[in-house]
Amino acid sequence: MDTKIIKKIIHDTLEYDLNDEEKNKRRIREHVDIRRMYFGLCREYTPLSLAEIGKSIKPKKDHATVLYNVRELEDLMFIDRKLRIKYDNLRSRVEFIKSQVNESDIDFFTALNRLQIMEEKNMRLVKENAELLNQIDELNGKIKRQNKYLTESGYQINKSVFKGY
Repeated sequence: MDTKIIKKIIHDTLEYDLNDEEKNKRRIREHVDIRRMYFGLCREYTPLSLAEIGKSIKPKKDHATVLYNVRELEDLMFIDRKLRIKYDNLRSRVEFIKSQVNESDIDFFTALNRLQIMEEKNMRLVKENAELLNQIDELNGKIKRQNKYLTESGYQINKSVFKGY
């Protein structure tokens, strides 16, 4: 896997350009975390040395900086759940692209396009699921109100028939 692919995935997912010298000079936590995740992904998915990984962004970082950030990422992921989720999301995207490129004769951009289509479908399904769960909640509320009314009116209700979702 190439660092350009990892940079593209980070750029598309987190909207961060690892070649922007002004952003990479800053020590803002969000920027530092993105660089850490980039270093971690490069370490995991490329055969490059620490020095080569450091040279792949601007301004260049030395091997010690890359090593420190990779170790720091591992430690922080135990503490910071949001960072862990972001990193796992990036890792799954890299894995998907890697599998698509390795298993077939498609190029990176075709694999990336497939990933984006799948993510759009997934988002639609998540929204549909949320709407269906809301409808179920509304129906359960109506059933409870109806059962309460019937009980107050003297009817006996068999509650074992419907237990909700």
